[in-house]
Amino acid sequence: MRPPAAAAPPGQGGWMRISRNSSRIIATWPPGGWPSRPDRRTMKFLRTLDIYLLRLSCGTLGSVVAIIMSLMVLEHLPRLIDITSLSGHRGYIVGQTVLGLLPEYARIGTVFGLYLAIALTVRKLALRGELDVIEAMGIAPRRWLRVPIALTLLAAGFVLVNQGWLMPAGEQRIEDIGRRMTAGDFGFNLSAHEFHSMGDNIVLKFDGIDPENGRLTGIFVRTADGVFQAGSGSLSLSSEREPNLQLRHGQLIEPAGRVLSFEAIDVRLPRIARADHGPTETDTVWRTEPIGSLIASSNPAPLRIACARLLWVLLLPLAAALAITLGRPPLRSNSALGLFVGLCFLIGLIKSIDWYAGLHTAHPVAEAGMLGCLWLALVTMVPRWRESAHSLTAAKVWRKIGMRPFVRGLATPLPPFVRTNPLHPDRQRTTLPSYSGRSGPEW
Repeated sequence: MRPPAAAAPPGQGGWMRISRNSSRIIATWPPGGWPSRPDRRTMKFLRTLDIYLLRLSCGTLGSVVAIIMSLMVLEHLPRLIDITSLSGHRGYIVGQTVLGLLPEYARIGTVFGLYLAIALTVRKLALRGELDVIEAMGIAPRRWLRVPIALTLLAAGFVLVNQGWLMPAGEQRIEDIGRRMTAGDFGFNLSAHEFHSMGDNIVLKFDGIDPENGRLTGIFVRTADGVFQAGSGSLSLSSEREPNLQLRHGQLIEPAGRVLSFEAIDVRLPRIARADHGPTETDTVWRTEPIGSLIASSNPAPLRIACARLLWVLLLPLAAALAITLGRPPLRSNSALGLFVGLCFLIGLIKSIDWYAGLHTAHPVAEAGMLGCLWLALVTMVPRWRESAHSLTAAKVWRKIGMRPFVRGLATPLPPFVRTNPLHPDRQRTTLPSYSGRSGPEW
């Protein structure tokens, strides 16, 4: 009896003769067996596959990052306009401030953009059947996942540079703009002989500006404490960006009618409080320091901020792992529940970073290591949860919550004539003949 011959690889001819007990190869053609490296056509196909995956991933990544950054800019733009309402060169101040906030927005956009890019790419491949074709051709997951892994490494490197140096540079830019606004380098956008609303029931009016010293002349201010009238004064901004008036040689008319004279008095004009206070961070002193100086410090506060920044870098591989695991829908289903669960999981990880940055303990490095280990443990449990969750079908869920009898009650029954007449078109449309000769419901 002739020993069996092994099948040749697709697109190539030849045979391989194996011994009866399949313990050794007797002879092969071509001599020496098949080459260990893929041929030129296989390499061309793999390159085409990489380009296809890169095109799908990069389009989604760029779109998500742009949308998230635009939404965050629009969220904080009203507060920036309100803060700079009294300053001159408002466009320059708002532009420089937004430019300083872009690294912080890019950090959040990169995390969610990478997750959605990989998850939606895997989902598209699975729903179109292309992922099954790739696996049926014998392409290992570690081969077709090279593009997502490369994107993850590039995103992690960008976040490391962003957290280590770009964000401190942006914070330094914002601090410089605030310092110049406080010093009055940009001036104030106020006109003489006009009433200006400075806040809640606060009105300011002045007659002109002294060209020699830049002081306001003929000042009239109405506040809740009374009416101030002064011959001269100066206007400045506090560290909280609230205007302050330094009045000279004037009088105060109280609501009760009493008149008080003064030589010099400072009047603070509080602005209307807003609900959106903008992004805040613990220990604002260390925001402008690069990550190298924070790590070299022996103080626990800068070490905690440095570890919180490095946790953002660790978040990128975990987001990619969640996207690969949860992006693929269940068999014979197009449910997007996995994507939603992954987004909620990712938001929880980001909130844990904020919680860690707000602690005040003496061992920040050990706590960061424990938090990272907890993340890894949770992410490794996601595939097992996915398998158990997919076994719970929608019918079982409806049965458990008691919705099945309710839906049956809402169903409209067929008319009596249709139910009793087997030749009615509607009656015939509800049954299909099976191979066993019996009729069953149409699925």
